[in-house]
Order: sequence, then C-alpha cells, then structure tokens
Amino acid sequence: MKGTRQASKKAGLSITVRAAVGLILLGPALGAPAENGLLAESRRIVSQHKAVFTRMPVGLAPYSTDAILLGNGDIAMSISATPQEKGSSPKKRESGSIRFWFHKNDMWSGGARSVALIDAAFSFDPAKPDPKCSAETDLYTAVTSGTLAQAGGVSVRFRIWVSAVANMIFMEFVAENGMIPYTLQPQVMKEVNRRTKAESGVAEVRDLKGGDGIYLRRELDQETQAAACLCLRQLGPGKRGELDQNRQVFVIAIDSRAKNPNYAVDVERKITAFDLADMPAAFEAHQQWWAGFWAESYVEIPDKVIERQYYLANYIFASCCRDKDYPPGILGSWFCTDRPGWGNDYHLNYNYQAGFYSLYASNHVALGEVQDQPLLDFMPSARKLAAKINMPGILYPVGITPKGHGGGNTFNQKSNGAYGAVNMIFRWKITYEPAYAKKVYPYFKELTAFWEAYMTFEKDKDRYVIANDSIQEQSGDDFNPIVSLALVRAVFGTALEMSATLGVDQDQRDKRHHILSHLSKYATREVAGKTIFRYTETGTEYWKGNTLGIQHIYPAKPGIEKVATIPNTVNLMKLWDGQIITLES
Repeated sequence: MKGTRQASKKAGLSITVRAAVGLILLGPALGAPAENGLLAESRRIVSQHKAVFTRMPVGLAPYSTDAILLGNGDIAMSISATPQEKGSSPKKRESGSIRFWFHKNDMWSGGARSVALIDAAFSFDPAKPDPKCSAETDLYTAVTSGTLAQAGGVSVRFRIWVSAVANMIFMEFVAENGMIPYTLQPQVMKEVNRRTKAESGVAEVRDLKGGDGIYLRRELDQETQAAACLCLRQLGPGKRGELDQNRQVFVIAIDSRAKNPNYAVDVERKITAFDLADMPAAFEAHQQWWAGFWAESYVEIPDKVIERQYYLANYIFASCCRDKDYPPGILGSWFCTDRPGWGNDYHLNYNYQAGFYSLYASNHVALGEVQDQPLLDFMPSARKLAAKINMPGILYPVGITPKGHGGGNTFNQKSNGAYGAVNMIFRWKITYEPAYAKKVYPYFKELTAFWEAYMTFEKDKDRYVIANDSIQEQSGDDFNPIVSLALVRAVFGTALEMSATLGVDQDQRDKRHHILSHLSKYATREVAGKTIFRYTETGTEYWKGNTLGIQHIYPAKPGIEKVATIPNTVNLMKLWDGQIITLES
C-alpha cells in the first residue's frame, strides 16, 4: 500500500503530512492494516499526546460537558464528579466520588437520553486532606489512567478503556498504602413527561444473575422503541466493597434494541460468559483498531499545542461517530444529564456539520460519511416543509433527529439543507466515487429544484437574488445573505459534477450553469477605511458573537470575488480570544 509524503518549508516552518491513500478508496475499512512506515510514524507522533486532567472534571450540564470522554462510536462513557446543573442550588461535592454516565447513540426519544449512571464513592479518611485527582487519556491507545490520592493516606489508581471493537468497557482499580471501602450506586433515569409529570417506559435495576454484578435496563416511549441494557460484573480476587492492592476489574457490556431485538437477554449472557482470561485478547483487538485508525494519516508540525488539538479532535470523533444511523448530536455522545441541551439534536445551521470538516482531508473518510444518513432520512419531511411555502424540492428546519424524526421550525432560514450538503461535497471531492455520487445525488437534485424555484432573476441587473432568508435565526426578511449565496454556489457546482459523472439530468445543465454564472455577488461595506463583507445586501448588516460573516469563506469556499476582503473581515470580528489575526491577502 503506497503512501504520500509532502514537506514544505517557509519562514522556518516544516510540515510533514502522510496519508494511507489506498484506504481512501476503501471507505469504511477503518482499522485496516497499514504499511509499517505509517504504523511506526503515526505511533511515534500520536503517542506523544495526552488529554491531561489535573482535577476531576465537574460534569457541567445541560449545555456543555466537562468530563473525561471515552467511547467507540456506538457506546460512550463520561467520567466526572457529580455534575452541578445550571440553575440548581450549590451543594458540596463529595470528595472521593466519581460519576460514570453511560450512553448509546441510538437512545433517542424526542431528544437523546442516557442509558444509566453509576456513582462510585471511595471512603477516604475524613481526618486527612481531601484526595486530589489526576488523570490522562493516552490518545494513541484510547486508555485513561488516573489516581485519587489522599496526602498521608490511601491512593486509588484506575485504568479505564472502552473496547474499540465490542460494546464492552473495562475499569481496573487498585489501592496503595492501605485498604479503602467503596460503594457503587447504580441509577436508571425514569422517563417523565415535563408537562403532565407522568412516568412511562421501564427503569429496571437488579442484581446480575450469579450475584457478582448489576443489571440495568431502560426502555423509553412506545413511539421510538428505544431501549438499552447495561450489565456490570465484578472480577478479581479482592473483597467486594473493599479495595486493596489486589486488582479489581469491573467489566461492562451494553446492548440496545435498535441493534438487537434480544438485547436484554443476550447482554447478560455475554457478561456472564466473560472471564478475566479473555481480557488480554480484548485489549489487543482494541489496540489494533486504534493503531489502524491513526495510521490512516498523520500530521506533524512544530507547534505541538495545535498538533495536540488536531489529534484530540480526531480522537473525539473516532470515539463517538461510527454509527451511520445514529451520528453524535450537538454535544457528541456525552452529556452529564438525562436532558441535554437542545435535546442533543442535529443543528443544521453549522453546529452539526462543523465537527466533520477535518475528517475528509485527514483521510478518516468513513467517519465523515456518518453525517449523511440523518439528512437523507429526513428528505420526506423536508419535501413537506418546502410544500408548505409552495416550493418543490426540500427545505430543512434548524434541528432534526435520527431516522427522519424531529424538526419543523426553520426560524426563517432557507439555507439549512444546503449547509447539510457541505460535508457531502468534501466527501465527493476527496474521492470522486460514482457510487457515492449515486447515493447523495438525489439530495442535491432536490436542493437545486428548491433553489431554482425560490430564487428570483432580476433581468435589469442580470442576476439571481435570494429574498426573505434570515442569515441568523429569526433575523428578519434578509436579502441576499452571504452564507446562502455561497452554499447555493457550492450545491449547484457539485450537482453539475455529479450529474455528469452519473450521466443524468443533462437537460438541467444549462439552467444550473446559468444560475452559477449569474448568482449575486457578496455585499460589502466600509469600516475604518477597510472593505469587509456585509452579512446581507439589505437587512442584517452584522451579527455579533458568531462566525456568520466568514462561513461563506469556509466551509462554503466558492466564489470569493474580493480576496483582500477576507482578512479585513476576520481581523475586525476579533472572535479568537480578542486577538487580531493577520492573514496574507
């Protein structure tokens, strides 16, 4: 399998990039063996980077998450202190306590829901100082190790990993400098109607058959049939409820109805059959998957802070994003509450798409393609939304959920469907695979049908214009918003490429070319003697606090008429820690 290597030097900057280009065309073959050079170099680079925690994360909720994050793209676990939800009364956090939230991407009922949580409490000596926590996640192996240490007392060491190839979690604990009691408190959240306060579904907690663990099962409402089961089994020679120098292992298995109709029985059988002797082979398979993932490409730059953030981003997506039917929502797969903000839905006016941007160029193509299916599944509902304003094609709301559910409110934004095409465009232009074009071209065809009908052609100005399209949610009757103009360019250009590859819709090519060559240019304005982009031609001039003013530059990218206007706009916005960014024009 061949690789490519490029090195560029400018003003002392050296960048090395290498990709297993053979894997690009294989698509879903994540973890496939790569050539020895890629394995060795990716190991050397990525193994330098850790996610380091100098305290136990506090578990923020519901609109953000502060936790140690682990997962395999289907199941996920967040580790934190007991979270303090926004608006709740302050309370003292118990020292020596850890909360483990367990998630599965297919647990949806109106919004995302948890599977279960387990609180672990270690009884440190109250006469001694509170224990200090330190932990780190090795990005290369996806293993989290840490310590709860009490000065002059007992230290608890732990090692935790979520199998990359099976829905199992392994947590190992030992105590040093003595013995310490601990308790485990499992919880399954009840589904409660916020309006009527009525409870529904199933929340089952019992002992595991055999008495050496816990069985947790949750079923949500009848509409979605979402349900999952978690079984925890305690293995090792130590006494239950007491931790000493003998390693205790908690093995967890999770399954769901969406993947297995017999989930509630099979998962208990699976965990009961597992033995500690099986653990080395399980870990070897886990390591091989992650080694194959990192060997798909690597990037090495002098700035190790930026390099670390790059690998952190790819680690996060490999940990939460492998199920095409149930991609991660706006908070990923992790939330320290059972009612995450925005329902953890797919926000289509950039939030959902933005996380996927880097995956195509970094050769993690299979992860990137995961974003497509919810958009394709929602097409029947999108046709109905377009029909409500007497338009053909498809119109998307701001938020949707898996399997064609959710949505309804566009907040007067017409651009959400076109924004959903951005990552499809990236995927297409990375591989130009006819099979992929065949899969997503119907989406592009219906987008072009909508915009052809929605736009108006001004003969006197020889241009197509977009009216009544809010650039910001409910920002009013905006005219020619720059984000929509850029997205329409991107959609029509790609529709032409795909239709040519597939040999279809030749009769529509002239119209699409005419729109591309006559679409309105971006509006600009003068500020402090410099030309910057105006957010719309008439209507919203500027919107403080987000990046609407540059999304036509990236990710939309096409048709930037005045390159010098780009750095002027970026520098004026000053959204990056208040620093002015200097860009070459």
